Parts: sequence; C-alpha cells; structure tokens
Amino acid sequence: MDESQPDSTRAFSLLRKLAKEGKQSAEETHELIELIEAMASANLVRQLGAKIDAQSEKIDAVNAKYTVLIWAIGFAGAVISAAIIFGG
Repeated sequence: MDESQPDSTRAFSLLRKLAKEGKQSAEETHELIELIEAMASANLVRQLGAKIDAQSEKIDAVNAKYTVLIWAIGFAGAVISAAIIFGG
C-alpha cells in the first residue's frame, strides 16, 4: 500500500481501478478488503463511543435528580424531627 495516501483515498483508487479495468491483483483485492474492514471498524467504534457518551450523560442527569431528592427528603426529615422534638 502507498503509505502517502489516506485509507479512504487508497480504497477509492482501488475501487476505481476495479470498475475501470474489471480486474485487480490478489494483493490489491486483499488490500481493498482490509481497508474496507478497517474503515467500517473505525466507524463502528465512533458510533458506539457516541452512544456510550449519550448514556453517560443520561445517567449523570438521573444521578443529579436523585441527589436533589435525597437532600430534600433529608431536609424534610430534619424539619419534621425538629417539629416533633421542639413542638411536642
């Protein structure tokens, strides 16, 4: 493979050669398959990373809501306890 070309450019060159001439060497075919697999894998990793990040943001939002709820319940408990102790 020509190291000076990005993967997508090299894959496009190999596909264009295949479409134009209708044939490739076994090495070029193997290289094209490896390039396609590498690009598909990189895309899958990016998509999964984005989904994980989105889920993490949702979890953080839920955790923040529960933290506020726990503090509110604690404060309400303290107020009720104070009312019982000092009012009764």
